[in-house]
Amino acid sequence: MAAFTIVGAGAIGSIVGVSLARAGHEVSFIETNRDHVGAVRGRGLRLTGYTEGLIHPEIMTPEEVQGPLDK
Repeated sequence: MAAFTIVGAGAIGSIVGVSLARAGHEVSFIETNRDHVGAVRGRGLRLTGYTEGLIHPEIMTPEEVQGPLDK
């Protein structure tokens, strides 16, 4: 499977990320909202509604990104 880094863990990024993770891909997120980063780190990223899922992805702020993105 492939590895993906998604910039933004809002509505669209979360739907795409959870869908990719459920398909077996490795998913990481970069998110500027520090409160959201803390919440995802603590409780995971849960979707409800049209599609549902819970993942515990790597998530980081832009300042935490080191080196080139190889995902």
